[in-house]
Amino acid sequence: MPTSEPSSSETPPRAETAPAIRTVKGNPVLWALGLGLLAGTGILMAAVLLNLRAMERSQLHSLQTLARSINESSMHSIFRGQSENMFNFVMLLSRIPNIQYVAYWSNGKRILEAGQSAGLAPGLLDSAVENTEGLRLPRHLYFGFSTPPPAGQTGPPTLLAVVFSLEAFIAQKNNILLATWLSGVVLAALGAALLLLNRLYRQLAAVHREVLEKNQVLNQTQERLRQEQNQKSAMLSAITHDANAYLTVIHGKLDNQLFKLRQGQPPENLEKNLAVTQQNAEALVGLIGDLGDHERLIQGRMPIHAEVVELGPLLEAVCDALEEEAAAKRQVLSVFSPAGCRVLADPAQLKRVLFNLVRNALKFSPAGTPVRLQAACSERSVTLQVQDQGPGIPEPEWERIFEPFVRLQPGVKGTGLGLAIARQLAQVMGGGLRVTDSAPGQGTTFSLTLPAGE
Repeated sequence: MPTSEPSSSETPPRAETAPAIRTVKGNPVLWALGLGLLAGTGILMAAVLLNLRAMERSQLHSLQTLARSINESSMHSIFRGQSENMFNFVMLLSRIPNIQYVAYWSNGKRILEAGQSAGLAPGLLDSAVENTEGLRLPRHLYFGFSTPPPAGQTGPPTLLAVVFSLEAFIAQKNNILLATWLSGVVLAALGAALLLLNRLYRQLAAVHREVLEKNQVLNQTQERLRQEQNQKSAMLSAITHDANAYLTVIHGKLDNQLFKLRQGQPPENLEKNLAVTQQNAEALVGLIGDLGDHERLIQGRMPIHAEVVELGPLLEAVCDALEEEAAAKRQVLSVFSPAGCRVLADPAQLKRVLFNLVRNALKFSPAGTPVRLQAACSERSVTLQVQDQGPGIPEPEWERIFEPFVRLQPGVKGTGLGLAIARQLAQVMGGGLRVTDSAPGQGTTFSLTLPAGE
């Protein structure tokens, strides 16, 4: 009697997940240039400040040397009584740009001066304050020398005050500082801009990579949907074909009997024709039931009533139901279950799964070959295996055969839902179903694992 395979639940399509975005390295050239400019700016600023300090010390030393020379030359003229030459000498000194003021004191009185005293502290001009090392004022440098009379002469010391203007040096220093700071700001801004550009480059690269990966995921999703659509179209075609075959047989048998009755002829082979009609009607009902179960499993609405089941009688019942099919092909169907082995499952659904596995083994195995159904029990789980000596399944197809609407052998009746529903039922009962051993020409072993019953 034509019998449809139990349909399987189709796992809802899972949303494709974009691969994790790996850290995108920036442009090393931009990174190196940015850090180089920032570091170079710091080094430049430090070098300029150190150079200005050196210039300032050199300037102080030069002016100190000049002041000492002025003091020695002028004292030589004063002590020789060359006052007129001394006056000309002082006037000449006052015309030197860096010298702002020159003055001499004798007996506490200022006897000669030249230059401008504006802006100088009054105490420095009332009487010479000795400071041969140089007194640094805000914008001036003051030197004071006290020279005693030559040996053999008496009298108070002669005092000399020389004030150098630092305006030109300060202006030059400020210009250098301003130019340095402006250059530093420009270089620092350029370095920061390069680092920011490097960061933007990393962000754009990450976005570009993410777009590419999401586009890849989108393409994969579209391809998966296309394949699923093709599978569903093929399934619909197979269902339509099988349903039409069942209905054609039913319609033909009934039409033939009705025609004979209307013609007043006695029906021929009435019991046989009604049996064939019943078988095809049951197959059609089974096909529709499989589709309904498939939808319920997808939506999680398949009722499961788990209980502790004695495994031995259930396995015997499955084999008894398929004994005639095995005998028709001279196949030996054997069963083994340890005594007292119990499983936690829905007995009706477990029987349905095992019926599907054993029936498939009988269907695809050559005539006269054995099919074995056996159980192995442990403290926490029970493993049921169905072994055959059929054509085998290539290892790359071990998982694919559990996908909905997949049929490895064209022309075989069924929707391709049988193994898919069997695995889904195993999962909702807390277990799993997989191929554990198979190779072309060497048979196949299916393993069903379920929780052990207490």
